[in-house]
Amino acid sequence: CRKDGILRTGAPVFVHTSAGLFKQAQTLYFLNTMRVRGRNWNKSITFTPGKKKKHRQTMEKKQDLEARVSRAVDYFMQGYGCCQSVVAAFADMYGLDEKLALKIAGGFGGGVGRMRMICGAVSGLVMLIGLEEGETDGANTEGKSHCYKIVQQLLEESRRQNGSIICAEILGLNGHEKAANNYVASERTAEYYKKRPCAAKVESAARIFAGYLESKYNDKA
Repeated sequence: CRKDGILRTGAPVFVHTSAGLFKQAQTLYFLNTMRVRGRNWNKSITFTPGKKKKHRQTMEKKQDLEARVSRAVDYFMQGYGCCQSVVAAFADMYGLDEKLALKIAGGFGGGVGRMRMICGAVSGLVMLIGLEEGETDGANTEGKSHCYKIVQQLLEESRRQNGSIICAEILGLNGHEKAANNYVASERTAEYYKKRPCAAKVESAARIFAGYLESKYNDKA
């Protein structure tokens, strides 16, 4: 403050002797100072809710992933195969339309063509990992190794949750040979859904993948 009563913080503010007017001058001084720090002489101060925006975006992504898990189960309950259901629920994220996704995954049901080998839901999980992490440069061994690492990690989680990643073992069958020549698709009846654990395995695979994507979003936040 100079003897001439002018605060040199930008635009001049005159200080009066009365206590009330002095408080007003203090307020103007504060606002003036804030404008100086913000290097904005013409606009009032605005506060960008960066953290709020990030939190909202994170919640929206989480809700979207949860909806996709439910969508995978819905696909299965509509009669689609376990692999089809898992892949189709996330396909649009990678530029695949529903019809193409269902076709690509169509042969993996029943443990690959009903041969009771690797679980169809698990095959769908592997396909999604490829869409998310797959390497397109054949010479990039580092990229391929990263994809394989994620496959092993998420399939180990599937094995932990479900006891096995083999269709025959999940269904309690004595080896996949039992169904090797039986290519006829099962009728989807109420009894089928009652005795088969497949809907739960579809949900498990979709949720494992959704959890992986969520962890990636959180790491980037």
